[in-house]
Amino acid sequence: MKKHLSWLVKHRNAIYFILGTLLLACGVFFTGVEWFAFPWLFSTSNLQLIVLTAFDLLLIFTLIDIYFWRGRKRQSTLAWKLALIFTGINLVILGLLFCYYGLTSRAEIRSVAMVLRLVPYLTVILGGGFLVSLWKTAREGFRKGWTFISFEDDQHTVSKELPLTVIILSICFASGLVLRFINLDNFPLYVDEYPHVRTALSLIHGEQPSYTRAYYLVTLPVYFSFRLLGAHEWAARLPMVIINMLAIFPLYFLGKKINPFTGLASVVLFTVNPWIVSVARTVREYAVVPFFFFLSANFLLVY
Repeated sequence: MKKHLSWLVKHRNAIYFILGTLLLACGVFFTGVEWFAFPWLFSTSNLQLIVLTAFDLLLIFTLIDIYFWRGRKRQSTLAWKLALIFTGINLVILGLLFCYYGLTSRAEIRSVAMVLRLVPYLTVILGGGFLVSLWKTAREGFRKGWTFISFEDDQHTVSKELPLTVIILSICFASGLVLRFINLDNFPLYVDEYPHVRTALSLIHGEQPSYTRAYYLVTLPVYFSFRLLGAHEWAARLPMVIINMLAIFPLYFLGKKINPFTGLASVVLFTVNPWIVSVARTVREYAVVPFFFFLSANFLLVY
């Protein structure tokens, strides 16, 4: 297999440059349309599908590159880990696509309708690949039994468990995003969310902000989200969801000061806790406070 793909390794820099340039060009075009009113050459939905295709090609090539450059030992184990990352990321993208394009107005677009028809089949294929990859990846960890949750701080053990820890954190991050993003715009804004949304809209129209509470933590992220994605309820809540899920990384390092199992258990509980999930789906500072709280706690314990 390595001989058949040797041309990829030989021209790896050119491939990275081409795919990266394509993604950058699409990003510049989106920015130009939003900020400088560039004329449309084709529909936004078609351009978004092109971006997703280019991103997936870049992801596939990056994983292949990692496999051949870093996988000189135990390549089969590394291959399953990379397959787990690929299927997990694509399942999240597929879920976001279905939530975004599933609306009646967008589902009528020809290219979108074609993609939506493929969603059930892709879900089965990617879901099956994800489960198989997860089982193959985790099997070695399960064989080690309770050594993984030992309270002993063995540096050798920690270094061996690092890939599995990264995978678990990635799975928690992806699943947490999906949990918080489902039906994000199916319930109206409540009274405490309106001030931030109104202020973000006023900034778009060039007006001075009239509401300054949590201006940098909440209002500005909503403003940038509106600029990139349009003025929608789900777009207002999306930055809060992302910042809320970023909190799992400082939370893990905080719990890891006791032992790795405590850090991972804390992350899992944070990811699925119904109260945290509900608060993360609101345009208020309550959604972003955990991230800055855990980050500050780590900083204080280090310094």
